[in-house]
Amino acid sequence: MFFLLTALFSVQGQSKIGYASGSERYSEIGKEKVFLHHNSSMLFVGEYLYYSLYCLNDRTKNLSDISKIAYVELVGEKQNVVFKQKINLSDGLGEGDFFIPVSVPSGNYKLIAYTKWMKNWGIGDFYQSNLVILNPYTNAQKTFLSDALTQSADTTSQYSSKKPSTSNKINYLNIINLGTDKNVYRKREKVSLNLRSLRNNLIDMGNYSLSVRKVNELNNSSSSPIMPIGKVFEESSSQPIENMFFLPELRGNLVSGKIVAIDSSSIVKNQKVIFSVPEKNYQLRVVTTNERGEFYFSLDETYEGENGMFQVWGNNSEGFKILLDDETSIDYANLSFDKFRLEPAMKETIAKRSIHNQIENAYFSKKPDTIRTIEKQKVFSGENVVSYLLDDYTRFPTVKETFVEVVSDVWISEGKNSDEYAFTVRGVYSSDYQTAYKPLIIVDGIVLQDFKSLMDYGARKIKTVNVVRNKYVIGAQIFQGIIDIETFDNDFNLVMNNANVKTVVLDRPSAKKKYFKQVYTEEQIEDYSVIPDFRHQLLWQPNIQFEGESMEIEFYTSDVSGAFEITLEGYTLKGGEPVSLRKIIKVE
Repeated sequence: MFFLLTALFSVQGQSKIGYASGSERYSEIGKEKVFLHHNSSMLFVGEYLYYSLYCLNDRTKNLSDISKIAYVELVGEKQNVVFKQKINLSDGLGEGDFFIPVSVPSGNYKLIAYTKWMKNWGIGDFYQSNLVILNPYTNAQKTFLSDALTQSADTTSQYSSKKPSTSNKINYLNIINLGTDKNVYRKREKVSLNLRSLRNNLIDMGNYSLSVRKVNELNNSSSSPIMPIGKVFEESSSQPIENMFFLPELRGNLVSGKIVAIDSSSIVKNQKVIFSVPEKNYQLRVVTTNERGEFYFSLDETYEGENGMFQVWGNNSEGFKILLDDETSIDYANLSFDKFRLEPAMKETIAKRSIHNQIENAYFSKKPDTIRTIEKQKVFSGENVVSYLLDDYTRFPTVKETFVEVVSDVWISEGKNSDEYAFTVRGVYSSDYQTAYKPLIIVDGIVLQDFKSLMDYGARKIKTVNVVRNKYVIGAQIFQGIIDIETFDNDFNLVMNNANVKTVVLDRPSAKKKYFKQVYTEEQIEDYSVIPDFRHQLLWQPNIQFEGESMEIEFYTSDVSGAFEITLEGYTLKGGEPVSLRKIIKVE
């Protein structure tokens, strides 16, 4: 992938179009498609849409290692996008969820999933699934009533109030057997689910997602079962275009733009650009523009900051301005939607489910999901970093005094004007003394080129000063040392009005969660004895990985009776074979 990145795309100076034909790059990389396993094809406001995403490669016939970002959107019949989420992909796998607020109207929707690389083939190659959202807290149900007025009861409507089938469905290739300790359970009883390999030599079984949810009594439709990878691509009729506009996000979220001179519209080639995401464990990138003044940043790490900052680097940076590429919107005008028909017989079921949702949401604080945290190291860490925790020293009121009295091997000099300052970091070796390279100065993840704002900042607000004396290379730029400053409140705000600095709001990928799992053990049963349990979603596990010939999974039923469907979807690691299993259990 590294040689592919440098030879074909040359990310720091790549062109959007015309640098290689579509067929050439298609044969080198392969085409992608995605599949979503989502928990239901009909949801009420106040419920969660859960999904797992599988990204596939037609060249390897396995999970794709091309794209590191995928996109999931919910689109209404008026082409309105209810939500758009970025999903981090790891070896072709991703996951996410969306809480449907009461502001979402009743309607027929499409769940869309794709990667940026797939946009070169058009919307016909995107994953599409029908989704019905019912908002019972409003009288605006016209979209569901129109068909009832114009169609007779025996027309071929996609949905009806007919009870859905409770028979088991596909088990592709007899790879895994899905079984439970029994078929009928009491309320709040433990269910033991067993996944067993039907192949004695199958050790590494693959990646799967598991859902246990009450069978929908209003909607007889469910998401399509997963298909063999070869069949997925056989059904695609689109061909690769000759001039591909969208680059694959090979390393992470790809951000692009260009630099132009302020006094003209001329492009600026070979100009360095710094991009940073100010946060506690910030990200930092340096790239060089290509012949057309274009630049590309790839965010290949998880970031928590909400803003990104672009700066033109160098002495003449004030003569340039940064223009970021806008995300091109997708034309959803030709989407076709299935039609759900609301009928009087559904009234009691809708009322009961609405009450259950309200009660569950009222007790959400007792059953919370948690964010999976990822430990991240500081950008500059290790044995070559000298850290000064300033509270361990005598405090001085100004930044200049603090560096003179506390920080070794760094000095500050003043320019001809009273507001001009320069920092110098003493190198480790004697050959570094006469270097022409400047040090890199960072405060709370913000790269500084004008230091007056730092010199005017209250020194007692600074928590730590970290100094790196070695030469340091970031992207295309060499620095003689680094001064990394962290404040107590991370509140250092760099005010820049010049056009060569641009701050943008980042659309962060969705964080992975550890979903709440209700347990009624002897130790915990008393804690939940007075709390109602009206879960319709008994279990959601978006990424099951296991080795061996069998695996046991336990979950508990709720106070809701009826039929519940257990759904397992995924692919084996060896050969990318699909697994799609269904089993019905009953709660009385």
